[in-house]
Amino acid sequence: QIFSPELMGPNVKFIFHKNAGGIDSGMIFNVSSDAIGISNTFERTEGIARCISYAFESAVDLPLVGYGSDDDLRMLTNLGFKGLGNLRVWVR
Repeated sequence: QIFSPELMGPNVKFIFHKNAGGIDSGMIFNVSSDAIGISNTFERTEGIARCISYAFESAVDLPLVGYGSDDDLRMLTNLGFKGLGNLRVWVR
């Protein structure tokens, strides 16, 4: 088992896109009352576009938010997303 049960909940979904050769794209999405968070993408642009479309259709009227590497951001920008700024992690 790769992911512990504590990380998995009813709002956490793994989405994959398959082609003739097997899985070529995927991501994790987490639905809250405020947004759909996307993370851990691995992709080919066409496959990840289909994964994002599925996530969006699963929770109508919620914004999609996420973070990623420079490569992720370039790919997501090509799909119509825009960067809002750098990720900041707060510790208390």
